[in-house]
Amino acid sequence: MQFFDTVLIDYGASRIKSIQYDTKADAFGLCYEQESPFLHNESVNISDVKETVLQTLSKHDKPKYVYSCSIIGGGYVKDTYYSWKSDKNINNGTCLLSHLFRDQSTYHIHHDHNSRGDKQIKELGVLNDVKFFSILGDTNCVLSSIDLDENSCLINLGTGSQFASRNRLIKYIPSGRSLNVFKNFFNTLGYDLFDSFSRLTLEDIKNSTMDFDLNIFPQAHKYRSGGEITNITEQDFTLNNFVSSIFRSYIDQYIEYIQSYNKVYLMGGISRKYPVIQEYLENKTGKEVVIKSSSLEDTFMGIRNRVKNENTDNGF
Repeated sequence: MQFFDTVLIDYGASRIKSIQYDTKADAFGLCYEQESPFLHNESVNISDVKETVLQTLSKHDKPKYVYSCSIIGGGYVKDTYYSWKSDKNINNGTCLLSHLFRDQSTYHIHHDHNSRGDKQIKELGVLNDVKFFSILGDTNCVLSSIDLDENSCLINLGTGSQFASRNRLIKYIPSGRSLNVFKNFFNTLGYDLFDSFSRLTLEDIKNSTMDFDLNIFPQAHKYRSGGEITNITEQDFTLNNFVSSIFRSYIDQYIEYIQSYNKVYLMGGISRKYPVIQEYLENKTGKEVVIKSSSLEDTFMGIRNRVKNENTDNGF
């Protein structure tokens, strides 16, 4: 009989995901998810952070341990955490979840969130009789979920986005956050943009003609003064071309980074939701493009890999 003594938690920018884990059998169990407070907000009070974590724990049957990761690039000011989505640009080495344990003797910040923090995964504190260990960075865990060689790279497509190879990491490439801006606009017209994305064909994308600069928020890696739409012509200004062009422009952002590699791994929820991304990249570049498809989130695999491979103090 399996005993799921551990829960892995990914506290992300859109969703909070958790899964049961049996440390002895190296087996995963049931997975749950709930909406993240950052889906509609740029900041959150620590009391709300605690409440969402308690909600997550309540979904699992008396775990003994929690290993987790959380969003990076933000920070606390007093009891309010400002995410990377906030224009306050708070990046002071604090950590969204670690702060819950700041009054406990085992409190620390992991290196993923603060370059001067602890590199060892160790006990962080206790909440509701459950022992929590060092809070890792979500991006770091995605990168730890796969072994890249010198000829391969990955693109992580989520609320935020990254390109990574063995020796290079590019962050804050416009992704779900930017696409949501267009989605919210179309919502006011009663039109589901994301549903339209799911119906796009390779030919729709290849034949699109407009160009979108999706760097529409200050943290975006190529932000200047906002985004723009170019190459509009009177004969091609149609709804299908508009939607197809947004999606093509989104994918085209990554092509300059993957040129030097033979194999490209697509990771993150957006790549799984829209497999035409893989089809388009293969057609456009001639490279081998692989969707890292799994019933398990990449962050869960990354947490598991790191806890198994890095020194911990509980005999995991």
